[in-house]
Amino acid sequence: MAAPNGVTTFISVLLLFTSLPTHSSSQQQQPDHHTLLDIRDFWGAPLSTLWNSSLHYCSWSGIQCNPSFSVIGLSLSNLSITSHSVPDSLCRLPLLSSLNLSWNYLGGPFPTTLYNCTNLETLNLSQNLFVGPLPIDADRLSPNLTHLDLSSNNFSGGVPASLARMTSLVSLTLNYNLLDGAVADLRNLTNLETLSLANNPFPPHPFPDWTGRLLSLKDLWLQSTNLLGPIPASLGGLSRLEVFDVSSNGLTGPIPSPVWRMGSLKYLYLFKNRLSGVIDGSIQWPNLTKIDLSRNDFSGPIPPAFGGFRKLELIFMHNNRLSGRIPDGIGRLSLLRDIRLFNNNLSGPLPPDLGRYSKLQNIELNNNRLSGEIPKNLCFGRKLGAIVLFNNRMSGPLPESLAACETLTAIMIYNNGISGPVPRGIWSLPALDTVMISRNSFSGALPDAMPAALTRFEIDNNDFSGPLPSSLASASRGLHVLIASHNRFSGVIPLGLVSLAHLGKLALDGNLLSGTIPDQLGGLTLLTFLNLSDNRLSGQIPASIGSLPVLTDLDLSKNELFGEIPPQIANLKLTFLNLSSNSLSGSVPVTLQNSACERSFLSNPGLCCGPIISLPSCRGGSGSGDSSKGFSSPLIITLLALAGAVGAGASVFVVFALREFHRRRGSGGSISWKLTSFYSLDFTGASIASGLTEENLVACGGAGKVYRVPLLNRPDQVVAVKKLCSNRDADAEKEFQSEIDVLGRIRHMNIVKLLCCISSDDVRLLVYEYMENGGLDRWIHSSADNQLDWPTRFRVAVDAAQGLSYMHHDYVPPVVHRDFKSSNVLLDEDFMARIADFGLARMLARPGEPGTVTAGFAGSFGYMAPGGYPKLHLFPPDLF
Repeated sequence: MAAPNGVTTFISVLLLFTSLPTHSSSQQQQPDHHTLLDIRDFWGAPLSTLWNSSLHYCSWSGIQCNPSFSVIGLSLSNLSITSHSVPDSLCRLPLLSSLNLSWNYLGGPFPTTLYNCTNLETLNLSQNLFVGPLPIDADRLSPNLTHLDLSSNNFSGGVPASLARMTSLVSLTLNYNLLDGAVADLRNLTNLETLSLANNPFPPHPFPDWTGRLLSLKDLWLQSTNLLGPIPASLGGLSRLEVFDVSSNGLTGPIPSPVWRMGSLKYLYLFKNRLSGVIDGSIQWPNLTKIDLSRNDFSGPIPPAFGGFRKLELIFMHNNRLSGRIPDGIGRLSLLRDIRLFNNNLSGPLPPDLGRYSKLQNIELNNNRLSGEIPKNLCFGRKLGAIVLFNNRMSGPLPESLAACETLTAIMIYNNGISGPVPRGIWSLPALDTVMISRNSFSGALPDAMPAALTRFEIDNNDFSGPLPSSLASASRGLHVLIASHNRFSGVIPLGLVSLAHLGKLALDGNLLSGTIPDQLGGLTLLTFLNLSDNRLSGQIPASIGSLPVLTDLDLSKNELFGEIPPQIANLKLTFLNLSSNSLSGSVPVTLQNSACERSFLSNPGLCCGPIISLPSCRGGSGSGDSSKGFSSPLIITLLALAGAVGAGASVFVVFALREFHRRRGSGGSISWKLTSFYSLDFTGASIASGLTEENLVACGGAGKVYRVPLLNRPDQVVAVKKLCSNRDADAEKEFQSEIDVLGRIRHMNIVKLLCCISSDDVRLLVYEYMENGGLDRWIHSSADNQLDWPTRFRVAVDAAQGLSYMHHDYVPPVVHRDFKSSNVLLDEDFMARIADFGLARMLARPGEPGTVTAGFAGSFGYMAPGGYPKLHLFPPDLF
């Protein structure tokens, strides 16, 4: 009678354990055991801990044995092995067929000792530190080798012909190296299923002519004029290829016709190249699962054939020049979960069945010319996370079905023509954290309940009405951005807003709000932008606003505010201030009386100030009345006598001043300027100084004034000149010297160039390259029409990060900026970012030298070191 299943299993397990040698003497009879001990001794820790000799070696970590206790596999991944060689003893394991040494710190040239591992079928050396060329005799590796992964190392040179001779290869992965030579003809690798060459700095024409024909003079000329070469047509002959990745290689030209007909393809990654042409309408990829053609220059329509690829899950074709309609068949793909076609010229309606037959998770179609209504079944599969349709021509209502989409985290549909009320259920979705529906035609009132997870709420330029709900604060404590400008909201500013502790931007301008500005707004300590202009607000400006530590933009214009400007406002480090068109009175605080604020106080008849800006002069210190009233004749006589004495003293001063002036005149008849240059220049100190006029003034800060100065000999070119304050106290001198020490020596494309410094006895000037688009702060805190789009913000963030990385890791000695903020990131005419203003920078001490970083306060007023802020959503989810 057969034994029960449980008994059979028990006996099998028992036999397995009893068959394993358990005594050390038994291990000594196994030659693989000695070899493994040699490997352990060669590499040391952590193998010395993991490979415990009291256990049988077939149970050691990372070792795979066959039933005869011969080692057939070693998987030593991510063990922090550090060595510049691979031991010869590895290949004394005669049956070793799989070797995985990935994610370690192995270095040196390619380990040719592995040529002796004659039974290897899989070799993975990825994520290490190997350097030098790929071996020209790589075909000496095992003839059985089918999988070779050398990705994420530092191999350089080309892809040698020896790899092309390894015809047994099924997968060849060389991505993320430093390969900068030609790629051998790979057409004979007919068994290849995976080919990845992505992210290598290949030269022009990495794929030489593989047809064997002699290149004509015309061919040579065409190749010399292309930046990089095309994809060779012969790759279309790799009929078994399933994974093809040549992304980020700078390839040019169209995709050859044979590639469009590689019927086995499942994953095609060609993104971030310069490929062009149209997508072949006769495309034949029935097994296609994922396709990424993004960041190229493809044009023309998306072929209807894509609607027939039933296995398609991801379609990424963003950042091209595609036009026409999105094929309706794409909406019927049952496995589709992510579609990204943004930044194209697509038009017409969306596929009506989009989301109806699949578990769609993400849709990004922004920056096209799409029209019609949003399909009602986008969230039919109950998986949708983000709808990104901004900057199109969509119309109609927001589908009611989205109110039940509990997975929805982001709605970004601004700048369309969508109308009607927002479905009420959307405001209670549990995961919704980003709502950006500005510049549409939405109407109705906001409900009492708002999404609890909300962090970004932008609804400006619509037709919303009624009061701002107090629940907006109680339900959304994590809110960072609230923009409700240019609607028809009425009533008072709800006091509940003061509980939004993380709020950084508040814009309620262009509404019908009334009442006073809550004094409690002074508790929003992370607020950088406050715009309450163009409402019906009355009362006095709360003094508490002057205590907001990081506020840079303040606009309270076009209201009915009265009373004096609180002196605390002068404590703010503002880049923009507008209090115009109110009924304010009294004297403008002295520190705000500068030409940079000249237009900040217009249309306030009761305001007065000194002669710097265009307001009535204050007399008698009160701004009104006759300052001479009540003066007695004896007092007048005394004052006249004093005036005479002062006049006489002034005459003496003028004489000595003129003498000093002539003493300081140089041989050229002008004040002597000392110019220290860091680049080749074609201007003089005197020519720069002559451009420091009021009409060239562009900014005024605590350290001095900044001018935009055209060059006299080349008026089409300008420079930025920072004129430092004339006081020569110790702190000012340190700041001046710090700027020179840092910028005078740094050379990096993402750090502003200090061209020279110019000084005289009383004046110090720093001359920089001029940044046409000014500071980043004016773009991210400006009105919605002028804000940077998200791809540009991403590029700016990367540029700034590269500049900081150079300062911290590549410059010797390292430099700490200590005042990094948006106003110190400047943008050129192409919006490339450069870090500026190094007045507080300090160089880190070299080994053996005393430290130079002080323990004092670092940064401008209100500066908060990284980590002090809550985690912000810099970019919409899954936008890139």
